[in-house]
Amino acid sequence: MVIKNKVTEAKISNQSSEYAITEKAFLGRIFSPIRVLRELGFMYLDSMRNANKDTKPSDSQAAVFSREDINYLENIYFHVTRSLGVRPYAFAPIRTSPRRTYDRLKDVQEPGGDHIPMVLANMFTSNLQEWERLREQLIGFGEASGLFTDIEIKRKGKKESDPFQIGIKNFGQAFNLVDVGYGVSQVLPIVVDIFQKQQQTSFLLQQPEVHLHPRAQAELGTVLGALAKTQGKRFIVETHSDFLIDRVRMDIRDKKTIEAKDVAILYFERSKSGVNVHHLDVDDQGNIVNAPSGYRQFFLQEERRFLLG
Repeated sequence: MVIKNKVTEAKISNQSSEYAITEKAFLGRIFSPIRVLRELGFMYLDSMRNANKDTKPSDSQAAVFSREDINYLENIYFHVTRSLGVRPYAFAPIRTSPRRTYDRLKDVQEPGGDHIPMVLANMFTSNLQEWERLREQLIGFGEASGLFTDIEIKRKGKKESDPFQIGIKNFGQAFNLVDVGYGVSQVLPIVVDIFQKQQQTSFLLQQPEVHLHPRAQAELGTVLGALAKTQGKRFIVETHSDFLIDRVRMDIRDKKTIEAKDVAILYFERSKSGVNVHHLDVDDQGNIVNAPSGYRQFFLQEERRFLLG
């Protein structure tokens, strides 16, 4: 593992395979080597699984990580968490499945969003003013994204401990959460938590676009940019959505809220020698000015095939 010209290169080799990751240290930007740590962890686990059963664990581990490598990874993790200020709040890549009826339980935070129905029900029951404030924000996102026009809590009894349902409205007609598009239940934990959390909170979002149509993916990009600018919230987003990224770029161009200096885009490119991480700059017009040759090459090739027949 070496550092040259502000570029960190991590290479792990054993008898059967070799794996390398290159990451540029983006000074003054969001430096997120979390993906690197995860990839290295996968390599380590694969090596351990494939190791000969007669090999001592310490020998197998030595073939993958040296003591210096482990210390280096620990230092990276320390600096990332320190730069974020506090431990970031992480969302699971797939959020919990919706239910037709919920029982009143404690709203213990879970990455999959299991706590969100209880958060909404408790707020609806005990803090109506806060509920109306959140509901207004959710309606704003729902209408702009085309997902819904209102959200409501339906209690199935008079006691606070009685079960409840979540209703989703579209142009006046209400449906149970399980009867609307799956994207609503996937994005609801994200938007509720990012609206509710205090200012300066950091979030790790994995595939927030799951089950969302293009319009909703794009609108989520606008919401993230607005919260980052107006409330100082920070988002590290792992995404495959061009719609989300392009909306952020257009919001920069149109000077809606977010500015170019507030955004860092990391593009992961797999090659024969490993995974290279490119830092893509965005100018004030929302243009990506230093993309590598392979960036969006697939989409350009597909478009060329379509146009030329």
